[in-house]
Amino acid sequence: MERTVRSQLDPRDEPPPTIELAAEETATRKEILEQLAAQVPALVQAFIFDLMTGVPLARKGRGTAALRVSLLAEKVPALTIYLRDLVAASQDDQVEVLEFRRRAPRR
Repeated sequence: MERTVRSQLDPRDEPPPTIELAAEETATRKEILEQLAAQVPALVQAFIFDLMTGVPLARKGRGTAALRVSLLAEKVPALTIYLRDLVAASQDDQVEVLEFRRRAPRR
């Protein structure tokens, strides 16, 4: 899934109102999560958050299954920021993907 997103730093002929920019960004985030949910049938919860602050910007969950993982999901932004900083400090590298999977119970 690829989409070109116009940066707020790019010069514009006439700057749009702040409300219009916020609405455009919100719609883009919602569309990204909808496309992700359509492509990943087993997706339980997905969200987009600000990597600098950890503030969730958009969230998509599937029914009651999303409720079961919500406590863990709320910790993901802080954990991601911590891991990003840890990897950058020790290896001068960047975290590109952070994935959580539930293992099947052992028998």
